Amino acid sequence: MKRIATLLLLLLPVTTFAGEKTRPMKVEDLFRFQRVSDPQISPDGKWVVYVVGDVSLEKNKINANLWLVSTDKGSAPKQLTTSPKSDRHPRWSPDSKSILFESTRSGTSQLWIGDWKRSPAE
Repeated sequence: MKRIATLLLLLLPVTTFAGEKTRPMKVEDLFRFQRVSDPQISPDGKWVVYVVGDVSLEKNKINANLWLVSTDKGSAPKQLTTSPKSDRHPRWSPDSKSILFESTRSGTSQLWIGDWKRSPAE
């Protein structure tokens, strides 16, 4: 009886996926993923700022913005920048109040500082 139950448990995953239509992964599938990178923990250990990049296959570019999340369990991430250009390489100030980042929003790559505790960097 135990053998039959074990056999049924082993066959269950096979029969569950047998009805699903599968296909090989294509290059276009990779462009649907958001790119999460460059996490930086604040000096006080309470926050993490990171970069989320959205790929545009039509424009052949990645638009990257900064996001912030608390290290407390269950907190929701907050988008800090919404630039149509790219914001990258965030770094915390020593007092954990400001974030220095590189942005192309002015047309060329420049450094910007955002005081996220007052208002999100724009």
